[in-house]
Amino acid sequence: WHSIWAHWREPDPTLLRAIHSKRPEAWQQFRPAALTSPHQAEVEENLDGLRFAFGPASFQQANLGMFEVLLQDMKQALRRVVLDGMQGSYPASCRQLRLLELCGGVGVIGLSLAHAASSWEGIDGVTLLSTDLNPNCAGPFQSNAERVFPDASRRPALHFAALSAAE
Repeated sequence: WHSIWAHWREPDPTLLRAIHSKRPEAWQQFRPAALTSPHQAEVEENLDGLRFAFGPASFQQANLGMFEVLLQDMKQALRRVVLDGMQGSYPASCRQLRLLELCGGVGVIGLSLAHAASSWEGIDGVTLLSTDLNPNCAGPFQSNAERVFPDASRRPALHFAALSAAE
């Protein structure tokens, strides 16, 4: 985090609830201690059994409990669609699941779906392309990919591209 500003003043009913001050010196800025590692600025969350990191510029859902429910619902829906589509005999090339995540940020949804699908019987491979307009999401996406799939030899094809949804 960058800083927090605090205002030390006595209650003044003429100011109502606005953040104004007749005494500018009452404002004080607080900054964190110097960071020795970029990972110190990250917040880690466990979401639906997987560990994800969010940096200071990352978007994070406010209601993580409901977000986990949504992740579980998305996994179940994807499983139904994929397994229903695999009824009958399909060549091996049809057993490769390709996922596209638009506006994916640090990859929580796409990586969660890829992780779930990579363990399903009948799926021979998973490829995920996660995109976001913000190119600064590439590093956190890669870091989260390594957290979710720590064994590089078993990691599916995971890619990040700084693209808008229109591209």
